[in-house]
Amino acid sequence: MNHIGIDYYETKKHGTEYLPFAVYLSKIPEKLSYYPMHWHEEMEIIYVESGACLITIDGERVHAGKDDLILISPGMTHAIDQVEGCSSVYYNIIFHLEMLMTKEGKDILTENYLSPLLRGERIFKVKTDRKNSEADKMKALVDKLVYFRGSMREEGLGLLVKAALLELFYHLRVYLQDSEKKMVSLHQIEKMKELTAWLHETSAEEISLKDAAEFCGYSSSYFTKFFKNYTGASFVSYRNLIRLEKAKKLLESGEHTGLEVSGKCGFENYSYFIRAFRKQYEITPKQYQLHARRNLI
Repeated sequence: MNHIGIDYYETKKHGTEYLPFAVYLSKIPEKLSYYPMHWHEEMEIIYVESGACLITIDGERVHAGKDDLILISPGMTHAIDQVEGCSSVYYNIIFHLEMLMTKEGKDILTENYLSPLLRGERIFKVKTDRKNSEADKMKALVDKLVYFRGSMREEGLGLLVKAALLELFYHLRVYLQDSEKKMVSLHQIEKMKELTAWLHETSAEEISLKDAAEFCGYSSSYFTKFFKNYTGASFVSYRNLIRLEKAKKLLESGEHTGLEVSGKCGFENYSYFIRAFRKQYEITPKQYQLHARRNLI
């Protein structure tokens, strides 16, 4: 199971130690209409194959439609939301920049592009221009990377992956910019990461919007706007989703009953837990647990 987004820092390893590269096919809405804010050390490129979705990146809301490429630099917080009344199919191309960097000596690519990206000194503009003269070349390279998704065990595939990524970076170089332009929001980004980690750790406790605002040192009114900007969701809905995702993990383990899981995740009313779970995932907790035992999820 991919529990992307529920931890403020995503610990899921993408690819292998020797080839930290992975491509995921995603659909929204499917079981979720919203993937909550998270961040990771890897670079991520989102390619929208069909439909449209909303992506929040370090507080900036971006509308992504068919054939759009969205660039998420390492360490940037991001969340994905459904456009009302619209579905979307997209690919997440995730890879660690270290796979392209030299380990010894120096080279221009590492010194001028990859190391500054990894340190957060430089970032990509989040959305490429479909009218750019090199857009077709970038699209062809992305298609090639998506194609590799079905051949990950092929010997020597890493050579083709690295070649395609390096060529793609050549075309993307025009979208690189100094991160000083983001300095105004860096404190808020760090605050959001701290807050999300705290909410995850206290998922079984009753934490109110006022409590969360005080944790950040903000007034309740400012916090409401701040939280919506950075996650794309209200505090209550985001808090519930954290609890429900934790419930999924506990149900998958098979070590607890639905009632026990409800209590461990902060739901005082078991009937409400069942309703909320079914509304979010279109399946009851008991049915989900049965599916998990049969390895159907």
